[in-house]
Amino acid sequence: MCNFQVPHLQKLIDETGVAPVINQIELHPLLQQRQLHAWNATHKIQTESWSPLAQGGEGVFDQKVIHQLADKYGKTPAQSSSAGISTAVWW
Repeated sequence: MCNFQVPHLQKLIDETGVAPVINQIELHPLLQQRQLHAWNATHKIQTESWSPLAQGGEGVFDQKVIHQLADKYGKTPAQSSSAGISTAVWW
């Protein structure tokens, strides 16, 4: 699936009896969608991040916390952003 929210996913499950394996959603440090990610996890639906760098990082790479993490781990802001998404999403 792509960009399915909870009502869409629930309707799909209710009407077909089948849950999707994966739901690709926009997910990056400025748009975390924690409730949807948690719902997906509860229903054993893998969350895949679309646009983990926010389509070129506009706004993401300007965040103080992103720079702090990049400095702490000797990485670029892009690397620290995508590492955060990987850690937050994949289980």
